[in-house]
Amino acid sequence: MTIRPFKPEEMGQARLLWEECFEDDPSFLDWYFHYRFYPQDGLGLFAGQQLLSDLHLSPRKIKIRRTLYPSAYLIALATKPTFRNQGLAKRLLTFSLRHLATNKIFFTFLMPFNIEFYTRLGWEVCYHHHLYTLPAGLKVNSLNNLRVYQSEPSYAFLAKIYHLWSERFDGALRRAENDWQCLLYDHFSDSGKIWLASNETSEPLGYALTLTPSKTEKQLLIRELAYTNPSLAKPLLAQLSAHHLGTALFWTAPAENNFCTFTPTAVRPVLLGRITDVRQALEALTYPPINFKCILEICDPLLPENTGKYRLMLTAGQMRVLKTGDEVADLRCSIGTLTRIMIGTAWPKEEVLDGKLKLNSPELLPLLDILFPKTTNYINEYF
Repeated sequence: MTIRPFKPEEMGQARLLWEECFEDDPSFLDWYFHYRFYPQDGLGLFAGQQLLSDLHLSPRKIKIRRTLYPSAYLIALATKPTFRNQGLAKRLLTFSLRHLATNKIFFTFLMPFNIEFYTRLGWEVCYHHHLYTLPAGLKVNSLNNLRVYQSEPSYAFLAKIYHLWSERFDGALRRAENDWQCLLYDHFSDSGKIWLASNETSEPLGYALTLTPSKTEKQLLIRELAYTNPSLAKPLLAQLSAHHLGTALFWTAPAENNFCTFTPTAVRPVLLGRITDVRQALEALTYPPINFKCILEICDPLLPENTGKYRLMLTAGQMRVLKTGDEVADLRCSIGTLTRIMIGTAWPKEEVLDGKLKLNSPELLPLLDILFPKTTNYINEYF
């Protein structure tokens, strides 16, 4: 068996495997394999010329601690039913992480079919969605000069608003024109609508991507709610509510959502994250201009080359990491916990309290919280 990127003439096999493993509309697959998936972005495990398992590595740019990094969104891990439970998926994931690290891609994320399957292999929950609700009939103050109306699909207006909105939190992916085209295609395939908010001079100030409720449903799902200023969120929601009388509004937002006084009705894990190479990922990250050193011990259940002790040496904000040997570790954690700390999902002190980060030198904790601060993380991407 061999693992390698797809050849263009093997795309048909990739689609057939998708159809065998997932239940998706043929029109979606027509679009996905024409506009979204390219041979060089997929890895297949082959027995001779027969495809047994595959994985799509969608290249994206993700914001971590205010800096954009190349990353891979892992999509559609699939194995032919007759070859399952033979460790093929694990082999493919192992190869993919090494393949990505070799290509200087140190951050991966995915939407899991089963969280436990991936956490056993070193991924951890890094991104959550906070679900908010505006009950039907609840009055919310609006703005007299704000106009909310249905709009034709134009990614240019949306992209400008999205950029300003997503600047306030980490995790947001940088969307290129093709990303917007894909998002809008998927949205309108689900009978979605675009609502645009503007002022008296027709300047776009916010938007809502909504999914049309059925006649029996009394709720409107907002797929994405974005605005140029947090003060516009409530008025935008108020006018959406006025356009959908008797209907409750549902939407997701970042955790530290200070745009209004609504309380989340639920918090759900959405995406898992994982670094591919400990040394290179730590050296790629940005840090405050301070000095720091410690011995870090990592356990990686999938990549033995990541397991071991590392000497971290930060000088004026520049990190250097060396693999070391018998020195006593100042701190120990799994590759997944390290990912959460690096991405900003949790403070180091929170991981210590949860028992996921072990400290032999407690005096390091205040500095660790400075080096790896918790940030507001939010991703709203599905493919």
